[in-house]
Amino acid sequence: MGCFFGRPTTASQEENLGVDSVNAFPLARRESSAQEVVLRRHLGLRHIRYRLYGPQDNPELLPFVQTLMDTTMIFSPSQKKIPLPRHLIAKKVLRNENMMIYGKYAAKRHQIRACRLNEICSVDVSTQQAAKAMQLFRSQNFGGRECSRMLEKGVNEVYLWHGTSYDAVRSIFDKDFRMGAKAHKGLFGSGLYFAESCAKADEYSSDAKHVKGWYSTDQKKHRILEG
Repeated sequence: MGCFFGRPTTASQEENLGVDSVNAFPLARRESSAQEVVLRRHLGLRHIRYRLYGPQDNPELLPFVQTLMDTTMIFSPSQKKIPLPRHLIAKKVLRNENMMIYGKYAAKRHQIRACRLNEICSVDVSTQQAAKAMQLFRSQNFGGRECSRMLEKGVNEVYLWHGTSYDAVRSIFDKDFRMGAKAHKGLFGSGLYFAESCAKADEYSSDAKHVKGWYSTDQKKHRILEG
């Protein structure tokens, strides 16, 4: 199974602003748009590289993603129409470095942080420990803060799974998620659906023909704000 990152891990100037133990960043720092984030953090060249070469292949993360899949292979009690696999194997890890999508995410994270500081109740998810180990590995072996930043506990930033079609994976990498599509009308109404369990997300994924630089599966791991 290929695992695709939906939120790019990028260089973050937030790391140099004096962060305390719960990752509460200064409210004086304002980044209200994706363009402002890209400009202020000097991410333009990385965005150009993404446009030229596509998502970044990260084979060093395969064992960590495999552990993440193994620890979140939790089946829901609902009746299944078809037999489901009992084990999933990570074959390729692609990291999205579309800086405009990251800019939108970072601006929204700052908005939540500024509006709801000290008002957010902590939420634990089953992906936390494995995700933390993966990020520590990247920060220690691939340039530290220039490659990875820890999840922000103060706004309940977590990694969750999203299962979708193969074509949708490529579209999400390039254009971000889009609300209002028929596929988003689920049990709780229109919206974007994510899961702690990779088994649950796999129920919504499907195989496809291999495309050079990608892999013929379609489950993605995303950095999510639960604030």
